[in-house]
Amino acid sequence: MSHVFHRSSNRKLPRIVSGEGLFVVDDSGKRYLDASSGGVVVSALGHGNNEVSQAIEQQLRKIPYFHAGVFTNEPMEELADHLIKRGPKGLTKAFFVSGGSEAVETAVLMARQYAVETGQPKRRRIIARRNSYHGATLHGLAIGYSVMRRTPFMDIAPDILHVPTCYAYREKLNSETEEEYGVRVAAEFEAAILREPPDSVLAFVAETVGGNGSGA
Repeated sequence: MSHVFHRSSNRKLPRIVSGEGLFVVDDSGKRYLDASSGGVVVSALGHGNNEVSQAIEQQLRKIPYFHAGVFTNEPMEELADHLIKRGPKGLTKAFFVSGGSEAVETAVLMARQYAVETGQPKRRRIIARRNSYHGATLHGLAIGYSVMRRTPFMDIAPDILHVPTCYAYREKLNSETEEEYGVRVAAEFEAAILREPPDSVLAFVAETVGGNGSGA
């Protein structure tokens, strides 16, 4: 019997013991084609990647971890430089977290802290798109729009304003061009903002590329 509290308790999960490239192997020797890169693209460089393994080993031998609130470190500084050089113009800082849910939660906290510290405490309203996915924390579930995931927690979750999704493949009218559809959803978004008190909107959270919530 497994003592792991798995996400699903009504079925026995295969036990993966190794992986190489696109494939993983369970403890019976059965091979699986990993079409999701370890689940939500965690292993996008492939399983058993020697370059990645060697880099991890080298860093572990130097120092495995130290709290970033006390000291900085070379790998973190190098990664921040790499991201800023290749990111959108105007960005000068990178904040590191352990996953997407934490990233969304942190972004909301940062936005709220900025509003409070700049004398705008009424800014609480968060806007997001329908058919989106933003993680499994309480804020993430509320900001996302998966009814199955969020319904049990809505009575304790933040109140989020959702606007129509921007998903031309499913939502564009046959009579619309791509440009006309884009103008329409932008106008719907603007109208939603204007319906709110002018000093109430805190943040807009959106997926640049649709994923879990939109069927990608």
